[in-house]
Amino acid sequence: MNQPTPAVTVIVPAYNAERWLRDCADSVRAQTFPDWECVLVDDGSADGTGALCDEIAQADGRFRVIHQANGGLSRARNAGMDQARGGYIVFLDADDRIAPRELEYALRAQREHPAALVIWNSSRSPEEWARHQQDDYQVQALPRSQMEITHYSGNISMLFVHAWNKLFEADRIRRHGLRFDPELGWARTSGGEDVDFVRRYMACLPADPLIAYLPVPLYCHTLNTTDSIIRTMVQRNAAHGAQLDEPQPGYLAGLLAELAEKAARVPGLWEMTPEQVFPFMHHYLRGVCYGLWCAARLGEPLPRGFWRDERLRNLLAWCRRNRVHVAYYLPLRLRWRWMARRMYVWSQLQHPNFGHFDWLFYYIEGANRWKRPDTL
Repeated sequence: MNQPTPAVTVIVPAYNAERWLRDCADSVRAQTFPDWECVLVDDGSADGTGALCDEIAQADGRFRVIHQANGGLSRARNAGMDQARGGYIVFLDADDRIAPRELEYALRAQREHPAALVIWNSSRSPEEWARHQQDDYQVQALPRSQMEITHYSGNISMLFVHAWNKLFEADRIRRHGLRFDPELGWARTSGGEDVDFVRRYMACLPADPLIAYLPVPLYCHTLNTTDSIIRTMVQRNAAHGAQLDEPQPGYLAGLLAELAEKAARVPGLWEMTPEQVFPFMHHYLRGVCYGLWCAARLGEPLPRGFWRDERLRNLLAWCRRNRVHVAYYLPLRLRWRWMARRMYVWSQLQHPNFGHFDWLFYYIEGANRWKRPDTL
């Protein structure tokens, strides 16, 4: 007998996840969107995870179970994709949970924007996640070039890092033979399996694809379950201690060229509000300080006319016009090369001097007139 094809397959890789898996499965079972199946992949667990998977599947036929020898997160997800029957695929880690309306809102956004990649917000705070479970449906549809800037964080938009906050088309995955890299997704590696998979998936989309973003935090991401299948990079970095990046030759020129390219793709970038683009501006100001450090370490001259460069001046003018304090602003505004380099070093090493000078610069700028980032 042919089994009905569900709209969505939720894939849950589980390794030694006995303590959290029931809550995870309950969050799938609580979905307001009924047309789903869930594939639980027991990745050679040494605890009771395998038995719990079987128990969940016996109680609810929408759950199916795969038992396999321990192969890591990537192989577990690949096994789930091999068995997925849904038209769309959603990934969920066994120590995390999804809000009751995640699938409902994701499929609604996909119907409203058929050509878009649907992405949703997440939270690391269970309390915050719980507070927003009854929030009304909202969606923001923008080309990726604009979405990357308005949701910028670090050196890559965090929206495009994770596999577990996206609605993937199963046919697209199969047509292009997309798989998670089995050499990634192990505790002994530096991770990167999500970034790699998402990058290759997005390469199969049209240039500058439309992104349908759901700002409600629909996914609760747990960081403190160190023996689950997800081993956090945060804890590994803390164990080994923060380190300085390697100096990169020609970094400043490349950074300014990248900034100009992004400004050309997003008209009105310099007029956007702090609430829209603060992480983006913060990243590039810090990047300039890192670039100054690279040049000093490598003995490189600064790019010709660097301090008068329009792109640098636009960054500084944005801070001044919006009166938004950034720790790196004043050293760059006053051309204090040494201090700008030290602010990068202190921030990277999490040195207390960074906080001391951050506040000092804030008061010099005018604490009663400038806003700190945490007040935006």
